Amino acid sequence: PRMAGRRWLLRAALAAAATRRPSGDDLDRVVEQAAVVDQATLREYLSRANRIEGIERLASLDVPALLVIGDRDRVIPVKQQRRLGELLPRCRTIVLAGEGHAAAAEVPAEVFAAVQAFVDALPAEP
Repeated sequence: PRMAGRRWLLRAALAAAATRRPSGDDLDRVVEQAAVVDQATLREYLSRANRIEGIERLASLDVPALLVIGDRDRVIPVKQQRRLGELLPRCRTIVLAGEGHAAAAEVPAEVFAAVQAFVDALPAEP
C-alpha cells in the first residue's frame, strides 16, 4: 500500500527484478497489478512461514504436469520450484537458462514450444 502511492518507486523495483528490460506498457501493467496487493497479503507472502497449505497432497495427483522454471528467478527460489516438481509424481520439469520469474511474458515463444512439446508427447488416451 505504501508503494502504491509511490508508483515510480514500485516501477523501479519491479523493473530491477526483471531478467529482461520490460517494455513501458508491460511494466505499467505489472505496476497496476502489484499496486492492488494489500499489506497483510504481502506480509504473508514474504514471511518465512509462507507455505502452500496441503502441498503434500500433490503426491496423490495422477496427472501429467509440466513445470517451467527460469534458472534466474528472483521471486521464487529455484530450489523451491524444483521441490514442487519432485512432489508431483508425473511432472516434467524444464529449466530455461538465463530466464527469470516472468519467462512466459519475456520469452513466450520458448515457453509455448515447451508446452506444445509436452502436450504433443502425451498419449491420445490414458
